[in-house]
Amino acid sequence: MQRAIDEVGEVGHLVGDLPGPGGHPVPYQTFVAPGLLAAAAMNGAIFDTTFNFFVKFKYAHTYDAMLATPLRVDEVAAGEVVWALLRGTIYAAGFLVTMGALGLVESGWAVLALPAAVLIGLGFAGAGLAAGPGAVNAGAGASSAVAGEGPPGPGPG
Repeated sequence: MQRAIDEVGEVGHLVGDLPGPGGHPVPYQTFVAPGLLAAAAMNGAIFDTTFNFFVKFKYAHTYDAMLATPLRVDEVAAGEVVWALLRGTIYAAGFLVTMGALGLVESGWAVLALPAAVLIGLGFAGAGLAAGPGAVNAGAGASSAVAGEGPPGPGPG
């Protein structure tokens, strides 16, 4: 087990330093960390608007309860996007703090990575919410066809 941990730790040493701005060498860990921060923001937002949306819609019937109140569909969708943005921002902020604790932040300007991560989260939250309802509707049609009810849509006229 220790050998596997040592080998994973050596990946940065295998790659070595990479050329950075002005030709200055940048350690591999410092080079990769911002990309992982962006991936954390993306994963937080896309997961919340795809799989969580599906579970709330199909099994928990959360949206049925919400729409039984005076809320409109666009308000529910906006709330889902805001929550996904918040989740992606929390993931990115936690990752940024971890980067600082590991000494991978070389400039105070790294704080500006957080607003960039929010924009990444917004893009993926919107994409996930746009794709989520289509996947749920496609799944509903497939399940009704499996049950022998035929495809959804108008019946024989």
